[in-house]
Amino acid sequence: MILAKFLDTFLILSYIYISAGLCSLIVKPVLKVTLSPDQAKYIVLVLFSDVLCTTASVVIATAFFYLTENTTLGIIAYLAAELLIPLALEFVNMFPNLARYHPERFYFSGAASSMVTDFIIGATEEGILKLLLILVVYIFGATLATILLFQKKELNF
Repeated sequence: MILAKFLDTFLILSYIYISAGLCSLIVKPVLKVTLSPDQAKYIVLVLFSDVLCTTASVVIATAFFYLTENTTLGIIAYLAAELLIPLALEFVNMFPNLARYHPERFYFSGAASSMVTDFIIGATEEGILKLLLILVVYIFGATLATILLFQKKELNF
């Protein structure tokens, strides 16, 4: 049940971002604007990283929603995953001793933007490693934890 809801959410998000990508890529023939292959690659990679970030945020918020059965706390968890934690990591970067370790790159939004940069500059091994970090830890790990925590609970919503 939880896995089916996760797959539904992922498919809807993918459809939205694929539609946005197609709209941005048809700018070339419609408006007679020239896009270089690197620009098209950048657009596709950014949209892919946005799908990953949004999916990770939704999975984390879903775990809190299932745990508390409170919609408000699920929304607060989503906002914390999207806004508060990246903001706190930016404050951590104000300390030079901590900033040299780049803690923001271990969180999914920082890892996704770093992944895009790695793929653009040709460092595909590092990009794949960051992609696996996002997928395994933040998406599959959180989904598996949610399934394990709520395998016996009936979800009626």
